[in-house]
Amino acid sequence: MFRDRPERFGLCRGNDHGWRSSRPPRVPRRFAHRVFWTISLAKVLTKALGTGLLLNHFDLLLRGGVSREEAVIVFAPLSITQARQA
Repeated sequence: MFRDRPERFGLCRGNDHGWRSSRPPRVPRRFAHRVFWTISLAKVLTKALGTGLLLNHFDLLLRGGVSREEAVIVFAPLSITQARQA
């Protein structure tokens, strides 16, 4: 989020470490709740999709006309990037 006048939001210039808050941010609980569940759902769905693709990797590529050797070559970096994102 971009804030052009931090003073409006209760922020003031700190030592030399940036802005410090003179009061805690006021975020409506209902909004924070909705954001939390939206982000959580998006994270679960993307992980479920990635898992489904990994589990069916060879079958999907073989149906697409890719040889098994090429499917193995694609599988290694794909599985490493999926594991790293977890």
